[in-house]
Amino acid sequence: MVTFARRIRAGMLVLVLSGVAALATGPQGMASPASADPTGSVGSLASYDGKRIKEAGDPKVWLVLCGQRANIPNEATYNGLFRDWSGIVLMSDVDSIREGAGLQGAFLAKGASAHVYLVRPEGGRKHYIASEAAFNRWNFDWSEITTISQSYLDRLSNGCILG
Repeated sequence: MVTFARRIRAGMLVLVLSGVAALATGPQGMASPASADPTGSVGSLASYDGKRIKEAGDPKVWLVLCGQRANIPNEATYNGLFRDWSGIVLMSDVDSIREGAGLQGAFLAKGASAHVYLVRPEGGRKHYIASEAAFNRWNFDWSEITTISQSYLDRLSNGCILG
């Protein structure tokens, strides 16, 4: 199983993946316009996992998680999970993806190990983030990881793995 951790050293973010260190420069910057889905079609739901989506003219932003869309209820939740507002995919029919449980109260956490999870307290679930690459692909924010008790993490059900 791949594990990863982060450390701050002299203003640089050091990412450690299976004992190999890589340097990154921190946050990716300010928001940029959402990218458009040229066809407006869903295609394979698996290809949408990890994507933040919305319909033009609708302020709601969703995260496709485990093949379902999860509502990101407010800006505070969004900013507590994601690096920035770039990369949101505009779709013509968000409703074509089944709605699942939302992300009310969701946060990024780790317990006693370096494993990082997306925690959804309302549903009592944790989703293991499989690697540093997965963490970055989902656009999660390294600075938002909270250390919580391992006993709390152990009481949560395992959700799908975020890869």
